[in-house]
Amino acid sequence: MSDIFCVKINEYLDPSVFDKLRDLLPLDKRIKLEKYRHFADAQRGLFSDLLIRYIIRKKGFSSGEIIFEINSYGKPSFKKIPHFEFNISHSGDWVVCAVDQSPVGIDVELVNTIDIDLAYQFFTEKECEYIFSSNENRLFRFYEIWTLKESYIKAVGQGLTIPLNSFSIYKQNTDFSVDTENSKDFFNYLRLIKLDPAYKLAVCSNYKDISDCLVLVSQAELVEFTLKEINQE
Repeated sequence: MSDIFCVKINEYLDPSVFDKLRDLLPLDKRIKLEKYRHFADAQRGLFSDLLIRYIIRKKGFSSGEIIFEINSYGKPSFKKIPHFEFNISHSGDWVVCAVDQSPVGIDVELVNTIDIDLAYQFFTEKECEYIFSSNENRLFRFYEIWTLKESYIKAVGQGLTIPLNSFSIYKQNTDFSVDTENSKDFFNYLRLIKLDPAYKLAVCSNYKDISDCLVLVSQAELVEFTLKEINQE
């Protein structure tokens, strides 16, 4: 079963504290953070890394086991921790992370006003029918499909090599499923989970029992936990 951890970044973070937390990360992570043009983006990137490290320590693993490896498509995993898969997403005020024993994908998106006709460019005919069959909820349905598709792509772990219109998300009763040409595709379980009225959150797994129980971690708790870890090293 997937565990889903969420942290809301809604408090001011002193730049000196940011620097101290950033220095905990490996060089490649620090360089990546320095490339962000806006502090808010760098802060989201920082908390993404801190959250997975927080989860690892809470699961009973040591900091020495936090060694990342990246597949050929850019999806990270842990080199020294078998049967431990994770995926991270962030948007707006939220950073979310799904962990499981097998590959998992998660996506969160802030629902912003957009040109809904973009659906015809990126989505399948079946998905567009679902979106445009509602006059009042088109925007929310667009983001439902978008996050579900993103979570599927991230679970498969092949990045943008999978075109968005090469598979279709469809709804039966209250459940969503994925229709692909790959008969060996096991990532057939998707779920929308309530996080925040202004956001859509989707998870994809090859297990049906995707939990809709969120583990909420406050920004203050994550900062305090990380600084304590630094002081103990």
